[in-house]
Amino acid sequence: MSDINIRKGIKEGNIIFKNGSKKLQKKIEEFWEEVNRLKKKKRTPEIVFIHLVEEVGESAREFVNKKERPEKHSEEKLFDAIADILIMAFFLASLYKLDVEELLVKTQKESKKRFKKSKKNTAVKYGFLARTLLFLRKLSIIKG
Repeated sequence: MSDINIRKGIKEGNIIFKNGSKKLQKKIEEFWEEVNRLKKKKRTPEIVFIHLVEEVGESAREFVNKKERPEKHSEEKLFDAIADILIMAFFLASLYKLDVEELLVKTQKESKKRFKKSKKNTAVKYGFLARTLLFLRKLSIIKG
């Protein structure tokens, strides 16, 4: 997708990968169902969330390595961790029977409204955190 299309999609408040996320979410769900069947165990939302946090930690380690220990830094490990974060987030949403595409469209629209209200672009700084907290609240992982 071209940079122009991405900017246009963001400006209009449309989700860029519309419809592709439903297929991706379904494939991830099918993959984990097969893994669960083969290992004869069921992954709970709590376990999936713990794995998600673990992957965030692995990506954080690679960012630290890049800056502090460049000889230990691995772009491949970083990219693998990012992919695992996305997979775990999609799977977590599936466990709660949530449609990731609907969530993304809704939170993108909410962020756009907050951004317009913001005088000093604080929505850019804090928008991701706010969306993450809203998502976790919807999953009943955090309260408040």
